[in-house]
Amino acid sequence: MTKIADGERSFGALTPTPDGDWLTTISDPQQPTEIYALEKGTARRLTHHMDDFLAPLTLASVKGFTSKSSDGTLVSGLLFRPAGAAEGQKLPLILFIHGGPVGQDEYGFDLSRQMLAAGGYAVAAVNYRAAMDAGWNSQRPSPATGVIKK
Repeated sequence: MTKIADGERSFGALTPTPDGDWLTTISDPQQPTEIYALEKGTARRLTHHMDDFLAPLTLASVKGFTSKSSDGTLVSGLLFRPAGAAEGQKLPLILFIHGGPVGQDEYGFDLSRQMLAAGGYAVAAVNYRAAMDAGWNSQRPSPATGVIKK
């Protein structure tokens, strides 16, 4: 397999183009899904459907983290922090648990969590041990942040 793109973003379905590149949808924590061309590993945005919606908003920062459970297993997650919150500032925390058992939080746009962070909360999105990035029986996460081509 060859990695054709990566980054802290969420990729949708890939469609090959006649010239060997790809069309895909991409979302990241500050950008809802738009259509992109992947040209030799570089994403070029083709649509701007959400620009007017985003223009007046100040969005949360999002950072990946891992934590260790009581038995030593590492569990991955994402932390949404209100825009402008100082690093190290103590904030009320909401644990925002996704459906399961095999779903996975990803570096895509999440309006619900963004709205909670805009209200002054830190929002932790924690993946289950059996989340899709870890496999059905895996006990260790391996964050899926890239697009892989067979």
